[in-house]
Amino acid sequence: MDSMRPMPSMVLPVLPVVFGRPDFEKELRAIGKAHRDFDVHTYVCGNMTIVKSLREICAKLTTEQSEAASKSIGPTAGQGGQKYCMHFERFG
Repeated sequence: MDSMRPMPSMVLPVLPVVFGRPDFEKELRAIGKAHRDFDVHTYVCGNMTIVKSLREICAKLTTEQSEAASKSIGPTAGQGGQKYCMHFERFG
């Protein structure tokens, strides 16, 4: 059985475990920030509670971006800002 023990020099990766629903607003905001030149499209296959929640978050983030764009000055001013779009489907 000693052959099954990891070697002392081997480092096993530790992955964080998060329980519960992800903070969708935080995640979508981070994606939008990382890809400022593109709209953010979210695809959902889930129950109506998650669909409703994501729809509200996408609307909120789109409004925030639209308001920020209307206040901006420069070559991108007045372009409406980044949009967060939510698409969903349900099976069965």
